[in-house]
Amino acid sequence: MKFGKSRSAPHPKPNRLESFLVRGALMIAMLVGLTTGLSGYGFGVEEQMRIARDSLRSHAASGQVHIVEIDAFSLSKYNDWPWPRQLHGRLVDQLGRDGAQMVAFDVDFSARSNAKSDQAFADALARFGGSVVLPTFKQKSRSNSAVFSENLPIEPLRAHAFLASVNVTPDPDGQMRHYNHGTVTSGTPRPSIGAMLAGTNGHIGSEFRIDTSIRPDTIPRHSFADIVEGRVPVSALRGKSFLVGATAVEMGDRYAVPGHGVLPGVVVQAMAAETLIQASSNPTLGWWPALLIICGAALVALRIRNGASNSLLAGISLVALLGMPLLLETMRWGSLEIVPALAALFWLTALNMAVAAFAKLRVARMEDAQSGLPNARALEQSARPSPNIAVVAVELKQFDEITAILTSDERTDLMKRVVDRLGVGIGAAKLHILKPGTLGFFISDGEIQTIIEEVEGMSSLFRAPIELGRRSILITPAFGLAFGAGKATGELVLQAGNAAARAAVADQRWALHSAEVASETDRALLLLADIDHAIAHGEILVAYQPKWDIKAKSIKSAEALVRWNHPVLGPIPPDEFIPVLEKQNRLDDLTLHVLDRCMADLRLWQAGNMNLAVAINISAPLLADTDFMAAVEERLTVGDSLAALLTFEITESATVSNTQTAICALEKFRSWGARVSIDDYGTGQSSLTYLKSFPADEIKIDKSFVSRMKQNKGDQILVRSTIDLAHELGFKVVAEGVEDRDCLALLERFGCDTAQGWLIGKPMPAAALIDLIQSNHVPEQAKMRKAG
Repeated sequence: MKFGKSRSAPHPKPNRLESFLVRGALMIAMLVGLTTGLSGYGFGVEEQMRIARDSLRSHAASGQVHIVEIDAFSLSKYNDWPWPRQLHGRLVDQLGRDGAQMVAFDVDFSARSNAKSDQAFADALARFGGSVVLPTFKQKSRSNSAVFSENLPIEPLRAHAFLASVNVTPDPDGQMRHYNHGTVTSGTPRPSIGAMLAGTNGHIGSEFRIDTSIRPDTIPRHSFADIVEGRVPVSALRGKSFLVGATAVEMGDRYAVPGHGVLPGVVVQAMAAETLIQASSNPTLGWWPALLIICGAALVALRIRNGASNSLLAGISLVALLGMPLLLETMRWGSLEIVPALAALFWLTALNMAVAAFAKLRVARMEDAQSGLPNARALEQSARPSPNIAVVAVELKQFDEITAILTSDERTDLMKRVVDRLGVGIGAAKLHILKPGTLGFFISDGEIQTIIEEVEGMSSLFRAPIELGRRSILITPAFGLAFGAGKATGELVLQAGNAAARAAVADQRWALHSAEVASETDRALLLLADIDHAIAHGEILVAYQPKWDIKAKSIKSAEALVRWNHPVLGPIPPDEFIPVLEKQNRLDDLTLHVLDRCMADLRLWQAGNMNLAVAINISAPLLADTDFMAAVEERLTVGDSLAALLTFEITESATVSNTQTAICALEKFRSWGARVSIDDYGTGQSSLTYLKSFPADEIKIDKSFVSRMKQNKGDQILVRSTIDLAHELGFKVVAEGVEDRDCLALLERFGCDTAQGWLIGKPMPAAALIDLIQSNHVPEQAKMRKAG
């Protein structure tokens, strides 16, 4: 086919607004990352993540540095602190005999004690075969002074020992994280005691981070008393370095260490030495490398613009951010701060999700949810108005009835087959879903006659049924055409849809929109707009058509029929406004209005000792309307509802097309006390055996069979057999279309229960119905003619 070019696309491309939002999201995310990094807001989170990584790569100390504990046991053994300094000398002598490489003290020796004791300690230092390190302390000269002074060991001790700084400074939050290579006091550089124990050189005044992945409990410890008294095997001490310091709680000197709680100062000094021994300080690389990585990933995502790929990229970025610091620290290459990058990634992901949701909503607005095809809105946007543009709508006849008997998978398969067949015919054009059961496409440049010929050809594609498993479905399309010189596309879509609906009703292959149809549409729109006003201002009237009880030979009931006297259009027949309201799902308020009017009349009649019953018609779609059913229940179950005097008439086609919904609704009507009648019996596809499954009380034989009984023997047989079988199944029978005495006589002979028709009476106001009953009306042919 050569319908011309179509500009429709399978999916709308990202528009300028979406592109702007995506770029804006990137800028905001990077700004958040920069702000987080520069302000240090993420410090706490960063530290917690580092503690978590330290726990993952937790490892033991080297065993080179041992701690000699001034513990509670030693304090109790050698009485109160401070001990005589010859006791420290005994420790040095014992460690010398055991082959120690170095002994470092984290004990203050800056004040003189007993001269003999001081000399004994100095002599022990001189005898030691290795290196002894004594501490120096840098502290303020006065409490309110900014000048620092250095506390040195007393002169006799310095001659045979190295001096090293033991100053440590916790971070502002009180946690001990960093340790210095050394300090300068009074112009003299002093290495730290940890650097001395590790035997490393470092820039005086510089700091390194203590490796808190080293488990403090793996640093070998020995009680001071056990060493002095020779209870520790020599093999455990030979060639090692020893750090002497207090671990007893009462000695104080304790610091909070991330991930390890509060530790004695001597343990912190030992962990610092182990960090240098293992070269595991992992200097920080800062936060900007990780942020640059996220920025790069975001730029890649900006070019990809694919939801699944971007989600995968975000996931990879997150894993990389979390894993990269662990890898770097494990390899001892450094430590990467990632919280600013994580903040940027979080905001970037959140904002992109919002943009994606916006884009998805935009796409959803352009797609039919069930089929995935573009919808009417997409057609309107993709088709640019032009003098030669045409819109073709395709309505699938009886679509609701056909799909009602199919499963969900079968409905999907059916639509796929229909689209495939139409696709053969429409060439380059693209199908859109205008509404359930109606498809459409546009032609940007085509001749009317050519399009009509092609539409005729497309009809032939549906002569063969569509096979769905064991089902064979015959689909009949009806085409509507609208051409558009100077018209908006949306107007053409509406006109084409109306033309297709008109073709379907008229059983034509196609219909062309015309000015006459437009006026009909305008009239329908006016009716829709005025219905609420009509109900509220009494323009909607209820007329009653009497029913003749054949056995009792009197009028026992009537059918309520609605009439509309429009102030501008005049009397409007039900055949015109009921279909309009039904198509737009606006019959609920009208039906409830009729029900209220009938119940009010029933109460008046009962007050006048007239026990008259009324039948009310219920449209098929209302059976599935839960709000409508709830409103009916409220009216029938509250107070003196008179439900027993009401009959709800449901068309046979409604019960057949949606069996389960109909059965549920009919059961509810009967449970509330009302009766149920199956209207227009014989015009659908059911049988009395089929209807036996419905909770109904009566059937109404359609007038097309009743009115022809006198002339058509077949109709006479059909009516009689229907009455007999209905009675066998427990149904009462009402015959419609009784217009002469002979017809009534036949119904009486066949045993029919109730007759309705012009012979009995035309639809009339409530007062006229009461006058008719009180006149002891007997239907006769002459009276019927006179009334006509």
